[in-house]
Amino acid sequence: MRSACTSTPGPPPQEIPKNCQTTNGPELLCGDDSFAMARVPGVPPTVGEAGRALLTMSGCFPAIGIAAFSKASASPYSHAFGEDCIRFNDSVLAILKNRPEIRTVAISSPFDAPVSSEFVLLKRSGDTFTENEVSLDVAVEGIKALVEAVRALGKRVVVVTPPPVASFDIGDCLERKARGSVILGRYSDCKIYVSEYRRFRSRTLELLNQVALKAGVEVVSYHDFLCDDTTCRTEIDGKFLYRDSGHLSYEGSETIARQTKLAQRLISAAR
Repeated sequence: MRSACTSTPGPPPQEIPKNCQTTNGPELLCGDDSFAMARVPGVPPTVGEAGRALLTMSGCFPAIGIAAFSKASASPYSHAFGEDCIRFNDSVLAILKNRPEIRTVAISSPFDAPVSSEFVLLKRSGDTFTENEVSLDVAVEGIKALVEAVRALGKRVVVVTPPPVASFDIGDCLERKARGSVILGRYSDCKIYVSEYRRFRSRTLELLNQVALKAGVEVVSYHDFLCDDTTCRTEIDGKFLYRDSGHLSYEGSETIARQTKLAQRLISAAR
């Protein structure tokens, strides 16, 4: 999902584009990748006069000095992308330094790449970049470093978990269900099964648990709102919450944001 608010590989941004702010002096900055792009549409209607700014780079998870890139040779998430991602996160800090009105930073990501065997971690040491196997501990330290750097600028930080994910295309399932098409098998109700989700994203959930503990940061989750002990909702009042297997739709983002008072929740949870 691309927009003027989504940075592309190459020179990092020097400022937040004006059309990526709901006011001239926003108090809340949302980032950091395509999950933020799926989550953020719901924030402006609920943030009010406080205002929201958006600055993202698709596929670039929030951390200092590290990034994840794909082992696949044809992937857009290459070694060069990893270097650009590290520079992008540096640029966000530089921008924040000159934006005293921004008091709260909400960061989100799938948080799966730095713990996935399909990726490699790129780590910066001085002017040198080295490749390393993915590591939960290294990823936690990189995210912690970002949290501490933002706080050193006098800002508060909150982390937002990705929404529950599935092994099937939820958006497609919901569309077929709405058309009255016959849907066979385990996912005929288009719901996410909690046990499958927790197994599928076990390392990501552990990463976020460690970030919460070691960085002393609040991690805001969709789980309590969307899920019971068995399943997670994928639609509310006929509105599709997902556009694929894991990203929220624009309508879903706004529905969740309104019903959970997401903007206020992020601001009050930040520390």
